[in-house]
Amino acid sequence: MDLNLLCDEIRKHLTGTETDDEIRRIVDAAGLPPIVAEQAVNVLTAAGVDPDRSPPANAVKLAVPGGDRLVALADSIRPLLSGNESATQIEALLQAAGFAAELIGPTTEQLLAERTAPEHPPVPTAAPDMPPPVPDASQTIQPPPMGHAPAPSNPAAEPPALATRESVEPEPNEQPPRLLVHWGVAPEIGHVVRPQFLIAVSSAYAQPRVHVQIDPALDHDPEQIPDTARHEDDGLWGFHVPFALTTNHLDCRPGQYLVDVAVTFPTPRASGLPRCFRTTIRLSIRRSDGEPTLEISGDGQSVVNLNGQDLRRFGRVILKGDDTGIINIQSGLETDSAPAQEVTHEYALHVDAERERLMPRVCEGTSRLRADALTLVCPDGRRILLLARRYLQLGRNRENDIVTRFLPRSESNDEHSRRLSRTHASLSLTDRGLLVSDKSTTGISVAGEPVTESTLIDPCNVDESFELELGISLDVERPFSLEVRLLGRHTQPPNIRLLDGWEQLMADALGEPVPRQWQTAVAAGIDGLRLRRRDSLRDTEEYVAVLRQAWIGSSSTSHAICLPGAATGTHGRILHAAESFWLEGFGMEISVDGTPVAPGELVPLSEGMTFSVGETTLSVEASGQSDL
Repeated sequence: MDLNLLCDEIRKHLTGTETDDEIRRIVDAAGLPPIVAEQAVNVLTAAGVDPDRSPPANAVKLAVPGGDRLVALADSIRPLLSGNESATQIEALLQAAGFAAELIGPTTEQLLAERTAPEHPPVPTAAPDMPPPVPDASQTIQPPPMGHAPAPSNPAAEPPALATRESVEPEPNEQPPRLLVHWGVAPEIGHVVRPQFLIAVSSAYAQPRVHVQIDPALDHDPEQIPDTARHEDDGLWGFHVPFALTTNHLDCRPGQYLVDVAVTFPTPRASGLPRCFRTTIRLSIRRSDGEPTLEISGDGQSVVNLNGQDLRRFGRVILKGDDTGIINIQSGLETDSAPAQEVTHEYALHVDAERERLMPRVCEGTSRLRADALTLVCPDGRRILLLARRYLQLGRNRENDIVTRFLPRSESNDEHSRRLSRTHASLSLTDRGLLVSDKSTTGISVAGEPVTESTLIDPCNVDESFELELGISLDVERPFSLEVRLLGRHTQPPNIRLLDGWEQLMADALGEPVPRQWQTAVAAGIDGLRLRRRDSLRDTEEYVAVLRQAWIGSSSTSHAICLPGAATGTHGRILHAAESFWLEGFGMEISVDGTPVAPGELVPLSEGMTFSVGETTLSVEASGQSDL
């Protein structure tokens, strides 16, 4: 508490003619702690009185019990408030200032009643099981310090990011999202809790995605923590997070535990609004000093009457006596007292500047095609088939992902094609690498080595290519062969830095969970595959499996989609998420149907559109192979 501000507030209620004793009585009547009161008296009496000062019109006689004492107390604390604190935060400040217990509640009500324009709108009354906020008398759960905000990041000290974006603050007329947590009864050591989290937002925000991280010292099951919130009411989204105040199934130690909450919204309906928020909830868990015990010993002649006494406040009750003693506890264990008060807190959600800066934005007003296969046609006629599948089948059957035919068409080549199996081989992405399996009667080879049933390509070969041959036992001059290149982290372009967890950023931007295929690709360290024909259709058709991402650039070794005429470097990438293909640019001049694409913007690809990378223009068509 600022002593000078406190004295200034008390001085407003002095007439200027009080003696030192009268000043002391007025300060004592304010209910201040002794040390603060004594310092205030010294400051006020040292300043002396002003004989020319006339009493103010609203002078309050603090020494008069029951007068305007609450107004005076409110005036003494008001300069320390910003005006948007919750009732719990005000009570915590009053308690820290040493206010008497019986004055904290009324003073808080006085301060809240004076607000004519609250900082936050009220919580919708239709929220289920949502009691009004109540004071936390036990101080088991402490809200974040008032005015707390994350320290601003220093972009200049960071390496270049994938997509640089300035930090965005809420518009003046837009209320930021709020987080309310209904704890039920204040949790105690050894208890299992399942608090209800409620996110209150304006109509500009859609369904949020959430990420809650419980302190690792507390027992919890990450699989039971949701990643999305369900709609509770207009502008209200809720979810539950179960955990226990135990460690390895034993009572946790008293202390402070952290619960980190990150909330991410898809692109808001109103432009310029932030989408990434976070807060840290600090649980201050305390254990009482010893277990209260009541021991009653009768000597055979005593009569002990405990009728009406509340014995539940004792951890143990020990009764000693014999058959001749009388102990009356008729109503000592009845449960007719008031139930424990429930606890609800509001926590400030702060803009997560780092995630906000890196998170891409979804282009609005562009049609979106749900497909797992598309074809890109380059200016020179080369066709690139995009396949968003972690399991690819190869064979002469048209139902396969890649149809294997000896070309150009001729009687001899058609005969060789018919001797390939309907489903000849398969490529499957696993957590351990790429599994190549033989499904045929004429065999396959990988890097010149025949394959018996299957072989695993280790992720350590992600920066290399190998030759896949089909029909190795056929009597042909050269078997049907493909060059297969694994692309992944080892081939990540040097001018691009991907942060850990960018998958979640992308998924949050699209409002979808992280695709399972991405999770497998991350585990394997493989972003995608590129398959090129060795002979027939060489340099005219190739296939790209978009497992996690497909880089666009000029390098045939680093980029899945190689554009020889493009400038040196990486210009963008193609992703597959939420059942659609997406194009993202990295600063190079990229446009879709003539409209420039901002860096970090996601644009869905659909049939019939064109996109340009510098001077190179590609068209998007339905999936399909040539010369079938």
